[in-house]
Amino acid sequence: MLYGFEHDELGLSNNFEGDGLFIDKNNRNYALMPYSPLIDNALELPPYTQGFTGAAPDIGAIESTDKAFVAGAIIQQKDLEQLSVNCYRVVENFQCQIDNIPIGRKLPENFKLFVGNVQSDACFTQMNYQTHLGTGFCDIASPNLLGQQPISIQLSDNIPAVEKGAINIDATALAVHSVTITSDSIAGGYSINIIGQNFDISPDFFAVSQEIIITNTSAKPLYQYQIPVVLNTHTLIANNQMTDNCGDIRFYNPYGNLPYWIESGCNSLETLIWVKVPFIPENESSIYVRYGNLSLSSQSNPEETFYYFDDFEDGIMQSFYNISEGDGITITETGGKLSVYGRTNSSNKYDTFGISFMTWDTKVFRFPLEDYIIDSELTVLSGTEGFKAILGSGNLFLFNDPGGDPLGKDIGYWNVDSWAYNGKSHIHTALFNDKKISLSCEKNDNQTRLRFFEDYDFNQPLAERSLEDPSIGHFEYGPDASNTDFAVMFDNIKIRSYTFPAPLVSPGKKQYSVEIGNQACENVQVLNAGNIHCHVPDVPDGIVEVKVINPDGEFYIFELTN
Repeated sequence: MLYGFEHDELGLSNNFEGDGLFIDKNNRNYALMPYSPLIDNALELPPYTQGFTGAAPDIGAIESTDKAFVAGAIIQQKDLEQLSVNCYRVVENFQCQIDNIPIGRKLPENFKLFVGNVQSDACFTQMNYQTHLGTGFCDIASPNLLGQQPISIQLSDNIPAVEKGAINIDATALAVHSVTITSDSIAGGYSINIIGQNFDISPDFFAVSQEIIITNTSAKPLYQYQIPVVLNTHTLIANNQMTDNCGDIRFYNPYGNLPYWIESGCNSLETLIWVKVPFIPENESSIYVRYGNLSLSSQSNPEETFYYFDDFEDGIMQSFYNISEGDGITITETGGKLSVYGRTNSSNKYDTFGISFMTWDTKVFRFPLEDYIIDSELTVLSGTEGFKAILGSGNLFLFNDPGGDPLGKDIGYWNVDSWAYNGKSHIHTALFNDKKISLSCEKNDNQTRLRFFEDYDFNQPLAERSLEDPSIGHFEYGPDASNTDFAVMFDNIKIRSYTFPAPLVSPGKKQYSVEIGNQACENVQVLNAGNIHCHVPDVPDGIVEVKVINPDGEFYIFELTN
């Protein structure tokens, strides 16, 4: 048995991950996964589990008293020589980063790091489950260290420590030595040249950091949850605070970088970004969005953000899609859409056409969720007002001609010999573009609660019902008429975590990495650890405070007489 997996899962293939359990199948070299199916099915696997915080599954094996599960084998004594260690100041304390960890391995519980004779308080590994490379981090809580101090690492008290260079404590403090202001005759305003020491030169240095406040009112913690964040990227780009392709956007929590996907495009008044947050406690918590580092390229990635995603850009139909065609009907993946078109006849006039998942087995779809939501988009180029459209489940979908006041199609299902009505859609025309439909599924004992939403308005479902065994993963359309031409397109099918009510997301305070007289310095470029360039539209006369803040929160204020 592969640790955390049952034997029958090792032979999986031909699903959306391909042979995703291997990075080298011929040599039985297994890929790492950020989850454990056995834990998610309530099996205790010490030391990662010690009594579940709630009913299974406990996603990601996050426990109230234990460290989060990190896949990988532990490093060996022979690996210590190849490790590289870089220590840096974090406000008054220090953090050390350990790189060159062998592929598929992580730091063990007994790993020790010393700065001088001070031992690290805690060490942990962040694993990249795409590259299978881990990065180690150790915290040193000792504000009283001075001078040149050696760095060493050790696996056991019985084995000598391995030296890893030294750190000059006195030279690690952030400082500004001089500031030069020059009138910018080309761009207008003023160019600022800052000379100092220990400016952060990593990609973490951003011109702007803004708090994103998450309010979770669901009365339970949430795991691996995708939240929507809306930014006015048009204004930020116009003010030279963001690159024109949004490539410098990054999201963070206290433990590192967070996966995200920019859905609605860049340089707009309301750019929608989905961010995957590993843990959201009850009530209020925060993550941070940072931008303004002009050297960065985009890390927007839907595959890392959602449990499942298909934007149909590759032109290849997934092997686990069941194709619901019919006489005279064509289904193809082309132009970044799933296109369904043709002409009905008397024998298939009541049918729907499209795709459905061949199975809803979590071993295939790789997400241990009981509560989730399926988002998709539908465009109707030609068809009838009385069409039927299934977007997520055949147990709650659109039907009938638009009616009522306000005008809209019915939402419901076919109940043996008659239609059951559950709610009213905002759709009131035969033709429309990129209509966003979401269907949530929430498990409660033996029942699953389905809720139908439109246009990402998750405050109030348009329809809902409960049943024991819903049919999930259907995306189909039918004009509900004989001898009728139609053409529709499905797009951006994604599956993500969900709870009702959904968490509220609101902007918090902004922090600028470089401030000149209480205004943000724009176009910030950290040329090296001792030199920063930036630009401001104006500089007040008299004594001006120049403030530089490193990503870890350490700051320095320099008083300039202008």
